Amino acid sequence: MHGFIKAAALSPKVTVANPALNGKETLNMLLKAADDGVQLAVLPELGLSAYTCADLFFQNTLIRACEAALCELLEKTAHLELIYAVGLPVRAGLGLYDCAAVCQSGKILGVVPKTYLANSHEAGEKRWFLSGGDSSVEEVT
Repeated sequence: MHGFIKAAALSPKVTVANPALNGKETLNMLLKAADDGVQLAVLPELGLSAYTCADLFFQNTLIRACEAALCELLEKTAHLELIYAVGLPVRAGLGLYDCAAVCQSGKILGVVPKTYLANSHEAGEKRWFLSGGDSSVEEVT
């Protein structure tokens, strides 16, 4: 090797408010990427829930389903050395954050909240999420 890694930006088919199905689509793409020799893969923002859930982001059912989909991904990718970042809403402290969970070998390496939230008519992210830059939360379970 010459110090290079093979990286990929993956774009699975996403269904609004269906984390179980989105997790399966994500898993299929991750498995194929790993078979193709990819070492680092990034997936869409809020890919487990879909970006356009709007006020459904306030529903605990959706948040728990995203957590379950992430757990399923971790279990099914435990044998892979591939590092991947997958997007999901995360409840931490008293707030809700738009996050990327960075994972490898069945473990979460870190959770990174979005800092700069879009706040236009089309993307009123501040309605649903807090900025990671304003958070004092240092750990999530």
